[in-house]
Amino acid sequence: MARHWGAWEDTQLSLMCRAALQPAPNARRFQLLLMPTFDPPSCLEVEERSGGVVLSLVILQDRAALNAAFTATLRRGAAYPMPAAVAKGRCWEDIAELLADEVEAFRLLCADIDPCGLDDYSDAGGRDGIELWLRCVASRQSRTIYMWSPSRKTAPAHHRWITALLDLAATSFGDQACLDYLASVQRYLH
Repeated sequence: MARHWGAWEDTQLSLMCRAALQPAPNARRFQLLLMPTFDPPSCLEVEERSGGVVLSLVILQDRAALNAAFTATLRRGAAYPMPAAVAKGRCWEDIAELLADEVEAFRLLCADIDPCGLDDYSDAGGRDGIELWLRCVASRQSRTIYMWSPSRKTAPAHHRWITALLDLAATSFGDQACLDYLASVQRYLH
């Protein structure tokens, strides 16, 4: 089953036209796949370079493509690439470059809580929640962390990093649909 879920996560990124991050010199990048129970999936990417930090958010809106991809993924397992019929879904997208003070706050947060040093975490406890799949890429290193509904009480570092990243995104983007989505997703973590 783990193989199927890994394929499903990659499939969702494919539907949003998001490929796995590749290491780049002098850059640190994060790719956060958000899979909430009652909202569409999305991908929040952060690219940190010496000159600044850029955030991008893609929210998959095509429920029919998502359902078809889910069925196809479970049938195929981890076989790729996606069939052309479900290769791209309809999405909302926004991109923002952080201001100097936001960049500094983000770098301090990453120094305080190294997101690449977080371990897998699950608090599925029978409640609706959000699955988070975080890829961290720096220099020649790459790491993927899985989180299921981290809470302030049971996984404070995971919760703090994810909520800080979502708060940063919520103050950086201008598209109202993206802001409404982020507000909805943040409720899963409270």
